Amino acid sequence: MDDFYNGDLSLPVYRRLSIAYSAKEIYSVTVILEGPPDEKLCKKKPVRVQHNTVFVVDLESVSIGDVTADDNGVYTDISCPFKSYKVRFVKGKVSSTVERCGQPNDPESEVFVLKRQYGTHKGTMERHGVQFKRIISTVKDNKGRHLRYAVVQYFFKDSPEIPIFPTAHGNSKDESRVFVPTSRSTLQCLKQHCSDMNPSNAYDAVHRKTGDIKVVRSISDEPRNKKQVYR
Repeated sequence: MDDFYNGDLSLPVYRRLSIAYSAKEIYSVTVILEGPPDEKLCKKKPVRVQHNTVFVVDLESVSIGDVTADDNGVYTDISCPFKSYKVRFVKGKVSSTVERCGQPNDPESEVFVLKRQYGTHKGTMERHGVQFKRIISTVKDNKGRHLRYAVVQYFFKDSPEIPIFPTAHGNSKDESRVFVPTSRSTLQCLKQHCSDMNPSNAYDAVHRKTGDIKVVRSISDEPRNKKQVYR
């Protein structure tokens, strides 16, 4: 049965899970030759996710730098550990993974480097004392090349699902002014336009390119204000 997050056809759910994926599970998705089923691939970045959910994101369609801009606001306790694993295959499937202590550029063809970016949703932790986790996992081969798929997982650690609590902008006391980080590609687009036009026109050009704020899919794809142009 097809499962789409909040009925959004651009966000097929890979699994519903309340614990973190193991290294073997991540490699089983990212390393196998045939890859995950196409109907389970996200061609857009996951946004506004508030449930125990696993997504597989196609990095040929989505920039890995944009995945963190998920419209949920701020995450804290960010860490990005790297680990090397020797991956063993049986009949094209991952049969086992063994962590390696050597350098990530191990010449063996079956050694892959797993990077996980961990984060805890700031507002939900501060307001409810509940850890809503996000883990973004990517894999490189022994030549340092990114593989095509990223595994993006959200889950409540040791807690039932609850509505997450967004963080206000800066020191604002107005909780309706939610702070949403802008996507990396939008910031890069602003910078590129500034090489050809003045800051005000650059902001307007990017704003027109991303679309009307009322219908845009992700708030993070919109430039927040003209101050970003001067950074």
